[in-house]
Amino acid sequence: AALTVLERNGDRLLLAGTPVRLIGYGDYGTLSERECDYEKCFDELSSRGVNFTRVWVNYHWTQSLSPYVRRSDGKYDLTQQSEAFYARLRQFVAYASGKGVVVQLCLFDANSQESDVCSLRWPRSPFNRQNNVNGFLADPGDYDVVGSRVWREVHVPLIDRVVQEVGSFGNVIYEICNEPGVSQPSISVEFHRAVLERLW
Repeated sequence: AALTVLERNGDRLLLAGTPVRLIGYGDYGTLSERECDYEKCFDELSSRGVNFTRVWVNYHWTQSLSPYVRRSDGKYDLTQQSEAFYARLRQFVAYASGKGVVVQLCLFDANSQESDVCSLRWPRSPFNRQNNVNGFLADPGDYDVVGSRVWREVHVPLIDRVVQEVGSFGNVIYEICNEPGVSQPSISVEFHRAVLERLW
């Protein structure tokens, strides 16, 4: 199948040159859970006229793939990128493109840093220093501090690698952060600008 290219023409979206309305289905872990057969999923979506899906790069519920290396002791090394994850990301986007499906990649997630709203999220987060070998983070409020060690050593390499793997595909929409203003802590405007500048 021809590769899918999403373009904007004024106030209209064009998919492969044709005006389109995006009709979506989202299962946040489709990318990160290697047990999910994404080819079968995209085959089904495409057969039903669904042309859009949203997935998270940092899916905090995963027990399978993460953009970061997970060691045999269960702890993450946030400065080491998982080759298996990025290979799946590239294949995932490529297969979706062949099926005419646009993929919205959510890069960051404020919900996973919640410590008081949902007690299961922060304890499971790779960014909780109890779950990684890097000493990140003692306080979930440091997640979005631009210029910090976690920004330089973890966030910037993640953004760059995602773009390296799928930036040439025409069926990718980048979403900077899930629920940035609802969760605690609220992800800062400065963080959004810095991510946008890196993507640009």
